[in-house]
Amino acid sequence: YQLKRAMLAGLPVDEIHELSKVDRWFLHQLQELVDAERAYAALAEVDAGTLRRMKRFGFSDRQLAALRGETEAEA
Repeated sequence: YQLKRAMLAGLPVDEIHELSKVDRWFLHQLQELVDAERAYAALAEVDAGTLRRMKRFGFSDRQLAALRGETEAEA
């Protein structure tokens, strides 16, 4: 959770790596997920392709609903 918080605060992957010694590959993968969450939450409407992409990333219906302030059924 702390790695995600650091990314949300704007710390670059290289700086997080230096501080945590977590592998850069893992940090880049996590950054991709954080970026996907941000983009999904900001959408006015979600189309089927976007929903499929988020599901391929491994997000559950509950997580997707929480990102947009919806119920699980709405997501």
